Amino acid sequence: MRPLRALSIRQPWAWAIVALGKDIENRKWRTHHRGRTLIHAGKGLKSQDLEDFLGLAEAEPAIMARLTAAGGLPMDHLREQCGGIVGAVEIRDCVTHSDSPWFVGRFGFVLANAEPLPFRPCPGQLGFFTPADGSMPAPAPRPAIEPEPDLFSHPRHA
Repeated sequence: MRPLRALSIRQPWAWAIVALGKDIENRKWRTHHRGRTLIHAGKGLKSQDLEDFLGLAEAEPAIMARLTAAGGLPMDHLREQCGGIVGAVEIRDCVTHSDSPWFVGRFGFVLANAEPLPFRPCPGQLGFFTPADGSMPAPAPRPAIEPEPDLFSHPRHA
């Protein structure tokens, strides 16, 4: 079984895919990739992305209705879910036109069957990428001679 590829998407757009039914991911480039894909939320939450998202919601009643039903933008949740895998979606097509209220780009990746996943920290990359170790970051290299572990000061227990 091949590991799933991931696509890095900035917040709040990644959240909109898994929580609001965003069915188009806008890009300046075409893809031939199809199938189940992990959604990686980029490591930053930028005010411009929030403004663009809210502007689109105000202009599109269907998106505003979904946002209102969800209780608005969950800012704390968005801040916590940056820099890792947040969900999975099926990419079905790549189009240059769509009636979806989410379509605003030159190319739109048609999305279906989105599902949230428990947040897993993971470095992102440009384009599609295969996360190391099934979407988890690769372990840090260990020193050749390892000192005796101190269970109370080890980073995992700090």
